Parts: sequence; C-alpha cells; structure tokens
Amino acid sequence: MHNTLLLVAVNARYSHPNLALFSLRTCVADLGHRTVIREFTINDSDDAIVRGIVAEEPAIVALSAYIWNARCLKRIIPRIGTALPHARIILGGPEASYTAHAWLADFPRIDCIVAGHGETGFRRLVSGETDAGERIITIPNTPFDEIPFPYRDEDFADHNLGVRNVYYESSRGCPFRCAYCLSSRSDQRLEFRDPERVFDEIDQLMRHHPRLIKFVDRTFNARPERAIALWEGIAARYDGSGTRFHFEVHPALLDDETLRALAGIPAGLFQFELGIQSAHDATIEAIGRSGRWERVRESIARLRESGNMHLHADMIAGLPGEDADAVRRSFNAIYALGADHFQLGFLKVLPGTRLADEAALYGIAHDPEPPYAIIESARLSRDVIAGLHAIDRLVNALHNTGRFVTTLAALMEEFSDPFAAYRALADHARETAQHPPDRAWEPNAALILDFAAAHLPHRRGYLRDCLAWDWCATTRTHVYPAMLKRAEAAQARKSFYKSIERGDPATPVMIGDCALSWDELRAAAFFHAATDEFRARRMRGHPAALHLRAGRGGPRVVYLSSIS
Repeated sequence: MHNTLLLVAVNARYSHPNLALFSLRTCVADLGHRTVIREFTINDSDDAIVRGIVAEEPAIVALSAYIWNARCLKRIIPRIGTALPHARIILGGPEASYTAHAWLADFPRIDCIVAGHGETGFRRLVSGETDAGERIITIPNTPFDEIPFPYRDEDFADHNLGVRNVYYESSRGCPFRCAYCLSSRSDQRLEFRDPERVFDEIDQLMRHHPRLIKFVDRTFNARPERAIALWEGIAARYDGSGTRFHFEVHPALLDDETLRALAGIPAGLFQFELGIQSAHDATIEAIGRSGRWERVRESIARLRESGNMHLHADMIAGLPGEDADAVRRSFNAIYALGADHFQLGFLKVLPGTRLADEAALYGIAHDPEPPYAIIESARLSRDVIAGLHAIDRLVNALHNTGRFVTTLAALMEEFSDPFAAYRALADHARETAQHPPDRAWEPNAALILDFAAAHLPHRRGYLRDCLAWDWCATTRTHVYPAMLKRAEAAQARKSFYKSIERGDPATPVMIGDCALSWDELRAAAFFHAATDEFRARRMRGHPAALHLRAGRGGPRVVYLSSIS
C-alpha cells in the first residue's frame, strides 16, 4: 500500500471541477503524503469509477458528497471497501455533514466523516491529531481569509481547467436566512477574503486564460461597496481577456450606486445569476429571504437595459404556501424580465435546513433520497408538479438555448401569458408522446410545427417562417433541415446566387451598401419568407435576406431588395 491520499470527486458534469478537493490538497500539502485528485462524473459507470480509485492504491480515500452524487457514492463505497480492505475511507461535503450518523450506520466501511467546512478538520484527521475512535469530525475551521489559495499552475494542464469552469470563492457564508438553504445555518458564518488578496489570486488564474471564472460566493454582493470595488477592479484588469466572470447576486441588494457602477462594465465580461425565487412578498418573508418584488423587478430591469451582461434568473416552485396560481404568477413575472436564462427550479428539502424541520407544517412531501426534490405540498398536487417539470424542460429547450427567439415571440402573441403558452405546448407534447431532448433543435422545432398544425392552423405558415428565421440566425450551416425546406425558397436562392456569379471572385460583391466577400456569401444562410406577414413584420418588406456567419461583429443580416 502506497502512502497515497486520494481525493475523489464525482461531479455533475465534466465542465464542473470540484473546488473543495483542490483546497483540501493544499491544506495537507506539507504532511508527507502523495496526494492525488481524481475527478469523475455521474455519467461514468460505477465500474470505471471504482477501477480508477483502486488503480491509485491509496492508503486514504476521501470522497466529497453532494446531492448530485450521493446515490453514486452509496453504490461504490461498499465496493471500494472490498477492493481496498486496508484503506481508510473518509467522507465530507454538504450531503454528508448533516446526515453523518445515517452514513456511518449504513456504510460501516466509512472510517469517519468531516462535517462542515473541512480544511482544518481534514488536516488534523490526516495528521493523526484527532482521537482514534472519533468518527464525526466537527472541528471549527480556520478563518476563511487564512485558507491557502487552492490551485497550482500545473492544475490547468493536469486537470484541463482551461476549458472547464474555474471555481473561486472570495467569501463564504451568507447574510440571509433562507429556510431551504444550508448557507442559512448559524454555523455558516459570513467571511470575506481581503480584496487585494482576491486580485492577487485572480491574477494567478488569469495567467492561464481560463474560459470562465465562476465565483461561488453564495451572495457576492452581500457587501455592496466591496462588490463594486471588485467588479470595477476586474473590469479594469481583464477587459478584452476573453475570460468571462460569473457571480451569484442577490437582486434586493442592487442599489442605485451598484447599478450605476454595473452600467459601466464592458459588455460580455460578466454574467449574473439572480436568485429571485418568488415574485410574492409574503413568500419571500415566510422563507426568511429579503427584498420586495417591485424593487427587485426595477433593479433587474435596469440591469437588462444596460445590455452589457448575460443574466440568469432563478425561481423556485414549491415554496411554502404557494399554490399553482401563485407559481404561475411568479413564472410570468420573472419570465417577463427578459433574462437570457430562466431557471424554473424546484424546492429541495435539504437535511440540516429549517425547512426540513418545518416541511410537515406546509404538507410538503419530498423524495427521501438526494436531491430531496418536492413531490407535493398541501397546495401543489403531484400532477401540478409533474406539469411544471414538463414546462421546465421546454423553457430549457426553447428559451434558454437562445435559438427560438423569433418563434417564441410569435407564440406568446397567441396566449394570455407565457405560462399559458408553455403549458399548452407541454400538454400537446404529452398528448402526442413527443419528448424531444432538451438541447436538440430539430425535434423541438418539429414539436412547435406539429402544435401549430393542431392548435394554431391559421398561424402555421407564419410560425414556420419564424422557425426558419431562427434557424438561419443561429445555425453554422446554410443547409436547412428537411422540415423547413421549400422549393420556392430553394429556387429563390439559386436565382440570387446565379445573379452575382458573373463578377471577379477576388472582388467583394456589393449587396445594397454592404461589401461582402465570396467566402461570406458562400457561408451565408439564405432566407426567403413564405408569408407576406413575416416580410412586413420582420424583414422591412424585403423578399429575402442573408444571415452572415459570426465574425468579429457577430452574426448580421443583409436584406435583399431583389433576388434575381
């Protein structure tokens, strides 16, 4: 048996590395172990994960438990124990911290569990400073600002971090006491890293040109003045770097000074995740969150007007006291904010939270296994929640991909509100047994066309034009899918290109007031409208248009006054 300390993560996706393992490795770096980080995903087979762990011949196996990997860990821990009978098995992470006794009772091969923020407890455990028989380690952690920087330069090559998310935390804990969140616990005190140290550490990360640096602070703007200083400093240092920075932001704390500062941030540098959760003030008060809806709405509207960052808006279905109509109204209000990504999430009753203790008061039933998702409540039936899950899938497939912008706008005109539109489409999908994958464009477009034929026959032609326009605006090819091909459009394209093939290939072609190279013309997606309505409403009356492929200025449209 080697003197190997193996730190293991089973992540939700390959792009999501486990920050905790890098931090734990740094905190035990001087203890003489050969410390190895191995990351897998929940899509890997149990066999592959166990083989990868056993191959390291570790003396200690430390596994990080979360709601997304707990089921996997429960399957593989007995197998690890059998394959490595002399290895110590240590468990940590939020999923083990508040159910430690159950893990130990169900899995006797687990030697001990490190509860809570684990750097100090893990170090003492590995160094032998804890009692030999102690199986739950609850040692208070070192102040956060003294926790070492978790990454090494070689991690970018060894763990391919350049093309994955790079997680970084500048604070721990949260000032709010949301009933459903582990960060609301009294043992999750709010702590901050010194801003100058934050800049130094971000500088170290930026030497490797990461694609995305994702701050995992639960509420990055818990201290607005500190957040402004960091945002402005990051913008001054890294504008034009090609790296995007992600922040979780509480919209209730977006005051006038903050919004003025954010309006000056360079476009494309930041993305914000906005935890709205509900548009109902009574619900927000009941769960211990803060913020009045009208103030939140105004602040996000101002962010949206600035147009300089990607916005992700979150809501939670199943919160205490909310019925189906309340969920519908929250959905419509938050959807109307126009965020780039809209997350219809579902309540998770996490062990260790206040809501776990109070669930019975609200008639909340939830899955007893991770991720502890709500099944029903006193005011939301199982059927309603199942319907909401179907709507969530469609929002992800249509709105959140950004590839159905024109089509969705047209659909919304046919219904009283966005929720009604998505519900009608979800009902049709269920009735016709159509369940297209979340991110597959063609099956989702086919669903919309089928829905239009069944329920909006008078709008089918216009919606088909909308889909073709969206295809041209977002695809990387000029070849239409079969469902959108039209003989008339193919003939119009042929006539247009024939009319410009007489010139010198080395000379740009003038289309209106645009000079286009032959490469641009060959790669362009040609659009020809089938309906007069689409020409009038979307094309300024022109019969056709070219969607040019993305360049330095992004995709752009050239309208054609003539196609022959």
